[in-house]
Amino acid sequence: MTSPPAVGSGVIIDNEVVRVDAVDLVAGKLMVGRGCADTLPRWHAADTHLRFLGSVVETDGQEYMPGESVDVRLLTRTSIATLDASLAPISSVQMNQRQFRPYIPGDIRVNGISYPSVVERASIYVLSYAHRDRVLQADRLFDCTEGSIGPEPGVKYTITLTNQDSSEVVWSLVTTEECVELPYESAGIITIGAAEHILTLSSTRDGIESLYRYQAILPRGWYIPIVPIEPPEPEDEP
Repeated sequence: MTSPPAVGSGVIIDNEVVRVDAVDLVAGKLMVGRGCADTLPRWHAADTHLRFLGSVVETDGQEYMPGESVDVRLLTRTSIATLDASLAPISSVQMNQRQFRPYIPGDIRVNGISYPSVVERASIYVLSYAHRDRVLQADRLFDCTEGSIGPEPGVKYTITLTNQDSSEVVWSLVTTEECVELPYESAGIITIGAAEHILTLSSTRDGIESLYRYQAILPRGWYIPIVPIEPPEPEDEP
């Protein structure tokens, strides 16, 4: 690492955006903040390439509609020269309104555990998360452990439970709350018909969904239907 990235700048690893927090030139290591912008923290294989984000912006002056595919060439640049465009491979990118989509919530936890992919068996299951605001965060990278920012006006959160055996969505909730107890049971004796369920969390605004969804597998159990409590009827006066 001969030219260190600036602290606070962005790096892309696979589909995750991270923030440079510290640079160790001697060891050739970076300390980073995970799951920045509209991304989630992910596992990455050893030797995965890093792409460092700079302040250089190019445009062809054209506007593209969602769903359109655009061919692009990425030109590597060193202190000596820039790769000739004719030698760069062509990549196809589909437009998907990324800059307009609401951010996925941050600091996602199930029963206090941060971003589990598989949830341990428990007596209750509580999903919590922190608000995010793509407008307020436009000029700075906040990592996935930060507390609430915003939220962006009009953003709601969609939570679902899906039976993994039948692929049926057995429960869904649209909310603006930051903490939800899931209607799910897995304690005691596991009966016939119990199945693992997939917990999914995403953000929506004006019918547009966040680029990514958080998902975790709940242990074998079952959805507990929520029975609404009817208010008592007023008694007749004597």
